[in-house]
Amino acid sequence: MTEGPVAGAGMPREDFQEQAVLYELGRLPADRRDAFEAELAIRGEDGRRVLESVRRAFARAGLGPGSTTVSAERAALAAVTARPIRRRRSPSRGWPLIAALLGILLVAALAWALVLRSERSGIERERLAAGATADSLAAQIAARDSLDSARPGATDLSPILASQDLTAVELTGATGARGRLLAAADGALLVAEEMPPLSEEGSYHLWTRSPGGLATHVAGLGPAAGGYLLARFSDATFLRGADGVLVTAESGPAGDFPVGATMLQGLVPASLR
Repeated sequence: MTEGPVAGAGMPREDFQEQAVLYELGRLPADRRDAFEAELAIRGEDGRRVLESVRRAFARAGLGPGSTTVSAERAALAAVTARPIRRRRSPSRGWPLIAALLGILLVAALAWALVLRSERSGIERERLAAGATADSLAAQIAARDSLDSARPGATDLSPILASQDLTAVELTGATGARGRLLAAADGALLVAEEMPPLSEEGSYHLWTRSPGGLATHVAGLGPAAGGYLLARFSDATFLRGADGVLVTAESGPAGDFPVGATMLQGLVPASLR
């Protein structure tokens, strides 16, 4: 359905739209330009919207004065716009031109949207990759700092290592990990190496095993950054009544009994029970 003229406007909307196209192409005669600009002022905001939509369409399609685009569509449009403008025309004569122009602009808009979508997808992929790299580096730095802060200093270790009643519990594992639990009156020291890396949620835990086979949780040891575990205990009383110790890899907080894989284990000497 053809839209009627705007209140206060002097020409049908179809004529105004076609003259807006010619006006932007620079093919509107001087006497018609003055009439069009007067009509544009009368139509106000509605007229400015029509003219602005024509300008945006030309910018996307590469049409209009100064454009370097050479195409069959532009040549056809130039041939059509070279015809003199009639004061009265059948309503059906202007629509083919507008339909052809809108078809060209629709194709150009779709191509431009696809280009923008591709660029946005590439930027999003780069952003996600950069975020994942930053998160990985941050986790590595945090694990290193946590390990450094948790390692006992020389003043913490010397009383245990210099103790006359120092006793070692040898720890071995099927994965190649190895370690020792050094116990004395002044405390205990766990040292292990070649421990397999764990996920961010995983952690190693120390347990004691009673003669009846029941396990009792002693402490969480962390994820063993770099495959290395070092933990100091203020006393070795947790070894009393135990005939063995084990280190397990738990996927979450420790429960009442170990559910993860046993990575290290050893027998407690009778002198420490």
